[in-house]
Amino acid sequence: MHFMLWSTPPRATFHLDMTAEERGIMHQHIAYWTEQQNQGIALVFGPVEKTG
Repeated sequence: MHFMLWSTPPRATFHLDMTAEERGIMHQHIAYWTEQQNQGIALVFGPVEKTG
């Protein structure tokens, strides 16, 4: 069984204007998913830009 997750940012400019607190949370998020990938639980993860 496979799932694909898409996180919707809180605002369109989030990747450009994160606060220090938001950036820290995002670093924790990346560390979590890196560990999931290292354990073979997540196959891939990374930033995705919605176009169109």
